[in-house]
Amino acid sequence: MLDAADKYGMLVMDEMFDFWTEGKSRFDYSLDFPEWWERDIEAMVQQDFNYPSVVLYSIGNEIFETGRPIGSAWGRKLAEKVRSLDDTRYVTYGINGFVSVLPEVGEMLKQQGKGGTGNINTLFQSDFVNEINASDLVTRKTAESQAVLDVAGMNYGDGRYVMDRALFPNRIIVGTETFPTRIDANWKLVKENSHVIGDFTWTGWDYLGEAGLGRVDYPDENYKPTGSAGPYPWLVGWSGDIDITGHRRPPSYYREIVFGLRHEPYIAVQGPEYHGRKSVAGQWSWTDSVSSWSWGVREGSPVKVEVYSDADEVELLVNGRSLGRRRPATRTGSGPSSTPSTSRVSW
Repeated sequence: MLDAADKYGMLVMDEMFDFWTEGKSRFDYSLDFPEWWERDIEAMVQQDFNYPSVVLYSIGNEIFETGRPIGSAWGRKLAEKVRSLDDTRYVTYGINGFVSVLPEVGEMLKQQGKGGTGNINTLFQSDFVNEINASDLVTRKTAESQAVLDVAGMNYGDGRYVMDRALFPNRIIVGTETFPTRIDANWKLVKENSHVIGDFTWTGWDYLGEAGLGRVDYPDENYKPTGSAGPYPWLVGWSGDIDITGHRRPPSYYREIVFGLRHEPYIAVQGPEYHGRKSVAGQWSWTDSVSSWSWGVREGSPVKVEVYSDADEVELLVNGRSLGRRRPATRTGSGPSSTPSTSRVSW
């Protein structure tokens, strides 16, 4: 992968750990971390430091200890170890403010009678996660952990980007994990704020695990809310710009337009079996759309067409007949929004 990154000019954030001393599942690496962390950092840096594509080392992702003194101490120890081996790269890690104050969030929800893991998972998929990330509580709890880094990594923390310019004038920020449906707003923040250097979406390439994270549900189909976990037969996350077989999905073309790399409109179609049905989706979910005109339904069946464009206005024509012009849609919560333009036309 790093050979390919070098060849094609991709920039890599090389990440080491998903947990430190506090585990996320039974029998995970946290049991071995105290003994192996130093040797594993040495092995990774020794393996990768000659690859010019590697520009950042990340010492962790959504570490539970981040908001506590033990997390700050471990963060400093890990960062200094990396610097002792390679002082030419910058050190970061993906700090999720919501995760860092999870005990406080859990207690708050408990007092409101809304406690439980399921409710926390549901809130994590909403704008609530950004409200928590931008809170004074997260500012205080994560300040020391961010201070040991060269670049402040933030998972789903775009609500902090502008405010941190005033709170921490010397802080450089990278979006280490962000919702794919917010790429337009996030990229606007990157372009307008020189202290924000980039954005990593979750996720570029789809993956096995977190099955159904990016699915769209239909409540009229024996619907039972299951949070971020999709029921059987979901197997992949389904939040990638590229599917697990390597084919581009519609959100990848939308992202290409947002980045200013494509100016030709892209057309996607939601399957006719979904037309007119109420849907439920989270912030990792795109719409149930594909680039196809071939459907096993009778001629004349209604479908919803999505047009992604950087134009001020889009006209849709079918067999030379205009179905009207539409101006960009506006953001109404999760899902693609209008910077640059996104138009949707239905018939």
